[in-house]
Amino acid sequence: MPIRIGIIGCGAIAQVMHLPHLRDMDDLFEIAALADAAAETLQAVGDHYGVAARYTDYNELLARPDIDAVGIFTPATHTRPAVAALRAGKHVFCEKPLCYTQAEIDELRAAAHASGRHLMVAYMKRYDPGYRYARERVLAMSDLRYVRVTVIHPHNDLYYAHHRIRKRPGAIQEGHIPPPDEAALRRMLWDALVEGPDGAVRPLIDSVIGAEAPDDLRLAYALMINSLIHDINALRGLIGMPQRVVSTDIWNRGQAFSSVWSYGDGLRAHLTWVLVPNLKDYHEELAFFGANERVRFVFPSPYLRHHPTPVIEQGGAGELMWEKRVIVNYEEEFRAELKHFAQVVSAGSEPHTGIDDAEADLALARQMIFATPYFASSAGAEA
Repeated sequence: MPIRIGIIGCGAIAQVMHLPHLRDMDDLFEIAALADAAAETLQAVGDHYGVAARYTDYNELLARPDIDAVGIFTPATHTRPAVAALRAGKHVFCEKPLCYTQAEIDELRAAAHASGRHLMVAYMKRYDPGYRYARERVLAMSDLRYVRVTVIHPHNDLYYAHHRIRKRPGAIQEGHIPPPDEAALRRMLWDALVEGPDGAVRPLIDSVIGAEAPDDLRLAYALMINSLIHDINALRGLIGMPQRVVSTDIWNRGQAFSSVWSYGDGLRAHLTWVLVPNLKDYHEELAFFGANERVRFVFPSPYLRHHPTPVIEQGGAGELMWEKRVIVNYEEEFRAELKHFAQVVSAGSEPHTGIDDAEADLALARQMIFATPYFASSAGAEA
C-alpha cells in the first residue's frame, strides 16, 4: 500500500520539486491532504493535484488518523509543525533548515523518541548519484590535503522562470522576472530569513549570537542555516567533522562569507558562499586535492530537474596526467531522497539524514559565526 502523506506548506519548493515527484511515485506515496496558511495557494494547488482534503490549520491535517507521514515544506524554522507531527504519531520528512537552535534540536529529539516515529531532513544532495559516486572516490584518496567548497549563488527567481508556480486560482507565475535591485533584495532576504514569518526567527538567531551582534552577522548566520547548510552537511558526509573552525570572514553586509576548517595538520577545508544575484549561472563545487589525485564535482541549481552532477577525477604517474569526467546517471536527487524516506517509513529504519545530522550541521554554523573577528575580540568572545 502507498504511504498516505500529508503536505504542510504548498509554496515554491513544494510545487517545483516535492509534489511533482510524489505524484509520479504513486506506487510509494498517495498525497492524502494539503495544508497551507494561504487559502488561495491551498485552493490552487489542491485543484491542480486533485487533493480534496485541504486545511489552513495544519493541526487539522495532523488529527487525521489515516495519514501515515507528513512532508513539511514551510519557510524558516520547522520545529513547531515537526514536533506537532511527531506527537500526532506521523513520520516526518522535513525541508531544511530543520531549526536554528540547540534547544529546538533537543525538543525535536524528545518528540521523536517519545513517539517512536522518524524524522528525516531533506538534504537532497546527500542522495545525488554524482555525490554518492564522488564519496567513494574521495574516501579512497590516500593523501587528502586541501578541500575547497565554493557556492556562487544567483537570485532564486532566475531559476523559477521555467516552472509554473500557483499562488491563487487562475493565476500562474511563469517566465522571467527581473531580480530586484540590491537594496530590495537585501530587504527580501532579511524579512524572509532573519525576521521570518511573524518575526519568529529573529529571537532564535539572537539567542545564538546575541542581541548586540551586528546585523551583518545576523544575516550571514541566516544564510548559513538556509543555504550553506547543504554544503556543510555534504562535506561532513564525505570527510566528517573538523577538529575546529579556524576563522570566518564576512563581507558585503553579510551576503558573502568564507571559512577555514581544520582537520589536523594535514588537511584544511575552505568554504565560501557569495550572493551574486543578477547572472543566471549557479555554481556549487566541492573539490578535494591530494598529493597524487584530485576529485571535484559540481552540483546544478536545485531548481533544475534531472540535471546530472558531473564528477571530474584527476590522477597521473610520473610526468603523465589524466582526467576523467563521469556522469553517473540522470536520477533526480529530490526523487532519490523521497525513495529513501519511503524505506524509512516502511521498514521503520533510521534515515541517513536525521536529527543528529541537523544537530552537527547547526553546531558547525555556530562555530563559523563564533570564528569571526567580532567574536574573536574580547567583548565578542565573552558573549
